[in-house]
Amino acid sequence: MENGRVKQKKDRRGIGKKLLCLLWPTVCVFCGAPNSNGICERCKETEERLRIRQPVCMKCGRSILSEEKEYCRECEGHIYSFEQGAAVWKHVPPVSTSIYRFKYKNQRAYAEIYGRELAKNYRELLRQWKIDYLVPIPIHHRRKKARGYNQSELLAKELEKYVGIPVLSVLERWKNTIPQKRLTAAGRRKNLKEAFRITAGDIRGRNLLLVDDIYTTGSTVEEASRILRKSGAGKVFFLTLSIGQYN
Repeated sequence: MENGRVKQKKDRRGIGKKLLCLLWPTVCVFCGAPNSNGICERCKETEERLRIRQPVCMKCGRSILSEEKEYCRECEGHIYSFEQGAAVWKHVPPVSTSIYRFKYKNQRAYAEIYGRELAKNYRELLRQWKIDYLVPIPIHHRRKKARGYNQSELLAKELEKYVGIPVLSVLERWKNTIPQKRLTAAGRRKNLKEAFRITAGDIRGRNLLLVDDIYTTGSTVEEASRILRKSGAGKVFFLTLSIGQYN
């Protein structure tokens, strides 16, 4: 009897999912055209061209021009709390406009496609980094209430499905900072100082992967990494959908 009820619940969920697909079909995350794969053939060529490939900065993972260089100009000579990072795409259109819609226009369904692409690019790298937990970058509770979701949390949960590494929401953004995009690099660092705090969970000696949508100057990732390391974390890495380009 119990097995019968479980089967009925699964059947109802399956029917519900099919109805949702009919009402809101999967669309290309870049152009919005209906496409069951989430990236249409027309946009495939463009997004492939914008994927991050070698040579890259050995610290933040952004593209660099010369294979002889180890670091980009942003990371050269700097000491960071995180070990290393990576991103899928360069932060230029149509990637940047797609992420904007995901973040601000309630296109949370994009997370499923994004999570798949993160895993496709970096599943093996995460094994090499020996990651114990995925840690989404938090947003302030007021911003989350207004938006309805935290885009980084959605990404982390989708990535978990592909790589099997559990999500641990151990960070809280208790300081309601002003939007980073309005600030200079120095202003961003000052704005984020002490913006995060640890809420729960034993992270001592654990290797953590910060998950976020965009890496620009690295201020957010660095401050989050600093707090995690201060609380006893082992190594901290990061993974984002896109990264700003400087050579």
